[in-house]
Amino acid sequence: NFVDGVELNGGDAGIDVIGGSSGTFSFASDSSITNPTGVGLNVQNSNAVVAYSGDIANTSGRSVVISGNTGGSVVVSGDVTDTGDGILVENNSGGTYTFTGTTDINSNGTDAALLVRNNTGGNLTVSGSTTIQTAGAQTAVEINNNTVAGTTRLSNLDVTTDSGTGLLATGVVSPATLELTGLNNTFTTATGVAVDMNNVRVGAQNVNIASVTANGGVNAVVLQNITGGSVNIGGSSTTAGDGGVIQAMTGDAIVATNVAGLTLNGLEITNTTGNALNLNHTGTAASTIAFTNSRITTATGSGVLFSNTGSGLTRLTVTDNQISGTTGAGIDLDVNDTAGTTNLVIQDNNVNVTNAEALLLNAAGANAKTINLLAEGNMLTTVGAASVAADIIVDGSASLNATIQGNNEFRNTNPGGVTAFEVETLGSGKVHLNLNGNTAIASNGAVDDYFLTETAGELTVFQLLPPVVAPDESIEDVNNGTFNISAGVTHDATPVPTP
Repeated sequence: NFVDGVELNGGDAGIDVIGGSSGTFSFASDSSITNPTGVGLNVQNSNAVVAYSGDIANTSGRSVVISGNTGGSVVVSGDVTDTGDGILVENNSGGTYTFTGTTDINSNGTDAALLVRNNTGGNLTVSGSTTIQTAGAQTAVEINNNTVAGTTRLSNLDVTTDSGTGLLATGVVSPATLELTGLNNTFTTATGVAVDMNNVRVGAQNVNIASVTANGGVNAVVLQNITGGSVNIGGSSTTAGDGGVIQAMTGDAIVATNVAGLTLNGLEITNTTGNALNLNHTGTAASTIAFTNSRITTATGSGVLFSNTGSGLTRLTVTDNQISGTTGAGIDLDVNDTAGTTNLVIQDNNVNVTNAEALLLNAAGANAKTINLLAEGNMLTTVGAASVAADIIVDGSASLNATIQGNNEFRNTNPGGVTAFEVETLGSGKVHLNLNGNTAIASNGAVDDYFLTETAGELTVFQLLPPVVAPDESIEDVNNGTFNISAGVTHDATPVPTP
């Protein structure tokens, strides 16, 4: 135990605990390590208990290296200031490693500034205020190939990169987990990917990111094969932009494929060459995704593109968003192939597009599948001559339970346009529809506002028309607008299931 401060300044003036050490080493808070030519604090191939309470100032190489340890613990409670290569935690099979002080890394190295890799055990916690800034293509935080056991838990991250990746996490395999805790984790990149996670198991405390900001890269966020807990981006604000501003992306702004849980809240996404959101589910595990309190402006693709071809139970919630200026559909939902049960909740969105559908739902495929849809309180508008504001098409062996109620407004504002709202069944597709309390307006006075069309399959409606239901209670009475109902459409008094 070093009760008095230890000062190491210049030269190879670091602390090395290496070569099988298993003792206890404690350094007082007035200790300091300044500008060593080697590593500032180096704990390798040991099983020691190390408590370093002093400060580390480093201008070259790594300020801290924790490598090859089988157990023990390392606690760094002092401040780390690093303009060299940052911190490395690798090849550990056990132990507990904790950083509680203020860490400030400004790096232009080759490897990631905070690099955690190839650990088969042990737990890492970074809980102090941590600022990481990298130059060029350098990654800021990399969690790579951690397997077998252990949790990497980071919090209070403020990350900024040029063209490098802010957070790169790959190969965190069960039972190993990754967690980002607290309410203050932010990732900003000029032209890189802010958050890139692939084949990662998220722990019980989730991956919580307060904001993501990106400008001019290909993708801002890429999530693939995420199991366990949820990735939450944007905090709890109800204001678009508080969760980050993503603009001028040359691909899809956010891509998510096979995520166990994902919340996107308070985002501002603008001028995207691809889709603003590209959400895919192809697997057998359950998936829950929510997109809320955000604004999408101008996308060459769709605003929200959701594709479900996987058999796992899937739920998508899209609420309180503003979407405009998309070339593709504002909200584009596709359920196909081997998809199982899909629950869709579309509420309180304002979607205004020019030459496409504001809301498009396509359900198809030879495999039987069930979709439960609830749409409430939406303003859905298109100017497209050939585009329906809300277009629902059910084909193949798909079955849709659709509850569309609560002051939805559907508008096609093109004087020569088609209808404002349409449900059509094809093939062996089935729809059971509850349509209540809505307004549809097709500006072309020569067409009706609502079309219910059974081309093939089966289209049944709760509260269809007298004399099946009482006067003043029919579908025409409880909605505003005119109807075109094909001959095959029938009444069904069975309540429509909701998501």
